[in-house]
Amino acid sequence: MSIRETLCHSGWLSLCLIYLIYKILFLLAIPDVSVYLDLILDTILLVYIFRRIKILKCDYSTTINFLRSQYYLTKIVLVLIAIPLIYGFVLALFLSPTTIDVNAYHESRILLMQQQGTYFLKQFNDICEVAYGLGYDLVLHNNLRFGEDRGLGIYGYISFLCILGFLFNFSNDKESKDYWYFLPAILFLGLIEPIYQSFSAKNDLPGALACLASFHLFIKWRSSHKKEHIFFSLLAVTWAVACKKV
Repeated sequence: MSIRETLCHSGWLSLCLIYLIYKILFLLAIPDVSVYLDLILDTILLVYIFRRIKILKCDYSTTINFLRSQYYLTKIVLVLIAIPLIYGFVLALFLSPTTIDVNAYHESRILLMQQQGTYFLKQFNDICEVAYGLGYDLVLHNNLRFGEDRGLGIYGYISFLCILGFLFNFSNDKESKDYWYFLPAILFLGLIEPIYQSFSAKNDLPGALACLASFHLFIKWRSSHKKEHIFFSLLAVTWAVACKKV
């Protein structure tokens, strides 16, 4: 897969990994260990990045040269797309979610789980906190464990960006010479509901991203028949179901 395809898949894979780690810790009734586990994983990641710094520099140089080689009109289109995306990223980092569902039970049940220290709530405020599948809400523990709900929308916004990347990848092949391959991504940017959902900390966009990722990997598998493609395709669709139901 290309670098841009790998970056798109990194969004759902990261969320899936966070979900799996936190679910295991809550099932073991040791959610407080998550902070120390994150420090260990961050250290491993930094060591990995440091060892591959030369390759990353080459990739960065290749990307810069690629952007410089684009036509003037292409650069204008990229800038017009980048400005609202960067602005949205800043908002996702600093805004608190205000949607009814998130405030009613998405956030509250994670806070109750943290207080009770277990995956299975013994006391709850709303039936929705125990009747609905937990799924993606476990990812919110990454912020809520510090007693802060600002930035909860960042996970949905990353999913939003990855979906844009997939829409671009689906329509941008080697035979495409015109600017029409920007159209699906631009049309998605113009939809009000996905933009609203990207700041809401809800599970809709992460689930949609996982479905797109599964479809993309399935297409790759049909052309290459690599076992890892079908494995991650099945994993992605499993995570899509988990976002809403498990």
